[in-house]
Amino acid sequence: MKYDDFKKMIDNIASDISKLQLGEKQNFKRKIEANEISGIIDVSLDLPEKIPPRIKNNQPMIKDYRYWILKLDRHYKSKAMRINQLNVAALKIYAKLCDCLEIYLNDDGTTVAMLVSKLRRETVNFDLYYTIYLIAETQVLNFYNPLSKKSAEKSYKIIEHYIDHKARVLLENKANELQKHLKPADKQTREYFNLTNNNQVSLWWDPKGNLRRKYKFSKDEQIAIDQISKRSNVLWNNKKVFDLLMDLYLSTLKELFDCKQIDTKKLIKIIKPYKQSKDILDAILIISENNLRKKFSFYGKISIQKSLSLLEEKENREILSFIENYQYDYLKNMDSKMVDDIYRDYFKNNPNKLKDFLKYFLDLSIDSKIDIIKEYERYDNFEKILNELERKGQKEYKIIGLYYIYKNNVNKNNHDKYLLEIIDKSNYDQFLKIVKEKELTRDVINQIISLQKKAPKKIKIDNKKIDISRKNLNKTVSLVNDFFDQEDTIDIEDNNEDIVQVNDESYNNILKKILYNDYMSTDEMEKLAKNKGLTLNTFIGNINESLYDYIGDQTLVIEDDKIIIDEFYIDMIKEYVNGSKN
Repeated sequence: MKYDDFKKMIDNIASDISKLQLGEKQNFKRKIEANEISGIIDVSLDLPEKIPPRIKNNQPMIKDYRYWILKLDRHYKSKAMRINQLNVAALKIYAKLCDCLEIYLNDDGTTVAMLVSKLRRETVNFDLYYTIYLIAETQVLNFYNPLSKKSAEKSYKIIEHYIDHKARVLLENKANELQKHLKPADKQTREYFNLTNNNQVSLWWDPKGNLRRKYKFSKDEQIAIDQISKRSNVLWNNKKVFDLLMDLYLSTLKELFDCKQIDTKKLIKIIKPYKQSKDILDAILIISENNLRKKFSFYGKISIQKSLSLLEEKENREILSFIENYQYDYLKNMDSKMVDDIYRDYFKNNPNKLKDFLKYFLDLSIDSKIDIIKEYERYDNFEKILNELERKGQKEYKIIGLYYIYKNNVNKNNHDKYLLEIIDKSNYDQFLKIVKEKELTRDVINQIISLQKKAPKKIKIDNKKIDISRKNLNKTVSLVNDFFDQEDTIDIEDNNEDIVQVNDESYNNILKKILYNDYMSTDEMEKLAKNKGLTLNTFIGNINESLYDYIGDQTLVIEDDKIIIDEFYIDMIKEYVNGSKN
């Protein structure tokens, strides 16, 4: 067609349009004579290109990636692409994927541009450049955002349908390879995705990502867990206890997900608008919180009936049974130091919670009781704690309370009553001496318990009086000797030596009998004393005196109408009577 023909046709069309605007309804027909057509105008956006010979090293004919950028029309730019690092990375991967496809098409004697022109002429309703870009964008977002679940499957299907399967596989492999070479997230990217130091997305239930790194949850598992509802109560407001709750909960889920005997797909698979996954995960969290509250008695109970009912349903019973068994072992084997720290922090902030304190205190080991009560000595309510302890049933609780009451000189008459339920009255002074001189330990508690026995009666020998008696005896012997001749005196001396030997022998027999029977009754000992013309105390004193040089202390003592050997000297007396004394 000639220029004038085009001009005439356009003028006619403009006139017809004016008539339509005036409301005139007409049918318009246009005729173009075939003999007037002298050529075809190509109005496609891409001109056909002649394919030059193959260049070396499989390099594309178009080397500047800006060419591919100019071809790209991003119909929709996601929010994430406002971040410079993400935007640049996506465009670079896009350009390299275009290069990859260009090389592949060159082998078939065509180019990406020619393919695009062909598809447009065939009125295919998609943009190949944008399709390739979406693959690149997905790779970038999935790399920098650990929780991204974007899929490029639709784009790959388009490639496979309009080119071939080999092209799809080629681009898939190239995209995965390019993703591995992406740079670490910069500051802006980290802030946008709220990334932790270990490149996890910071979530309210694991803000630092440590628990997810510890238990190695899959992406699907993390996304499922992130459905759980955040609660607000005194337990959740205590950071140490909250961290412990999350560890208990997440460790339970990890073991549950890894258990091959239980089908947990319904916990991970999210099907909107249904909430089966979320409801079960929330129920497990509430059950976990309730179990943890039992460990820390200062927290009250929470309602778990709804959660329990859900997990008691037939299809969920295995899950409930697993949770109960696993968490029982977890809480039983919990680090005792961590538990103590949580309790002590609580009582430090709530010093008047005596009931909670005592419930916790009474379950501790004796050594832990001693340690924690020492810390509480500086608290204002320490005396109240002691008064509560002395009223408890077990001796060790009373002893701990009474020890500090008497040590701090805050004892009253009623405290003596509680004390004498533990120790014998005769050991009262000994108890005060222990309290004054010794720090509270397990051994000290045992010493105080031993004071429940009566203190043994000990015979005190005044050595000065014994010396005076000996002098008087010597004077008497001298006077007697004046009335007898020398021969008789010698006989008396010989008889005295025999008496001493007899006495030593009879003492040994008495000691042997006591060792054998553990004691000798005072009646039996008194008979032996009368046979020698002595009182009981004098006779016992003589035996003790005969042993004094060897033992260095009183050996025989009277206790409850029994004559016993002091327990500290039993072994020495055994040696003595067996003839091994020095």
